[in-house]
Amino acid sequence: MTRSVTASAGALIVVGTRWVDRLIGFISTLILARLLAPEDFGIIAMASLVIGLIDVLLDVGVSTALVHNRNATQDDYDAAWTLRLIQSALSALVVLAAAGPAAEYFRDPRVAGVIQVLALTMLLSGFENIGVVSFQKKMEFGIEFRFLFIKRTVGFVIAVIMAWYLHSYWALVIGSLGGRATGVGLSYAMHPMRPRLSFVRMKSLLSFSTWNLLRGIAGYLNENLHRFIVGGRESTTLMGSYTLGSDIAAMPSTELLSPLSRVQGESPV
Repeated sequence: MTRSVTASAGALIVVGTRWVDRLIGFISTLILARLLAPEDFGIIAMASLVIGLIDVLLDVGVSTALVHNRNATQDDYDAAWTLRLIQSALSALVVLAAAGPAAEYFRDPRVAGVIQVLALTMLLSGFENIGVVSFQKKMEFGIEFRFLFIKRTVGFVIAVIMAWYLHSYWALVIGSLGGRATGVGLSYAMHPMRPRLSFVRMKSLLSFSTWNLLRGIAGYLNENLHRFIVGGRESTTLMGSYTLGSDIAAMPSTELLSPLSRVQGESPV
């Protein structure tokens, strides 16, 4: 009975966390839409599509593997951190190499510059303390909420300030970098684990992650293939309008129903 109540309370916190996180995203979209032009969103949307595709192609889901491993040891966490660091560095290199071809595909040279700078966010993500995964694993949802909320809010505030000052798509890039850097710093401030390079448990992590990788690729293409087609055929202005319109139209389901559908898979039982 106690276990059931704990799981139910944890599920409610997970849903609440997701809704707050998505509410911040909704508010930031509305505010930034007033400060920036559709063209700015189009450039960022095009760059994000390339980065997102490369990220999902190389993402082996180490965090998911740790959550599902009931007997994870420090060796597992160290191997996961090492693998994620390798993955992030490789992703950043591939993103840099893809910047030129992406700009040609979208027919806008500005996309290349944005992709090259955002490659740094992918590299930064690998340094985040893997110990924060234990917040979810141990159902410490209050701490996880603070971690996600602060990281998301800092990125949002930086983006809004820069948008007001620059009136340029670079505001969104700077906001993304600021949020990512904040997340790295917070992860070490909020969790005592200090991971180190280790390959001891690497094989078991990779064997678990194969199916997760395939599912992630299929899900990403299902959600974003239409954006690739629009971006390759239309201007950045139309792409920005299309992206904003698509995101806002999908908000009733993505902002309210998606957290409910995901909570079963994310709450440890």
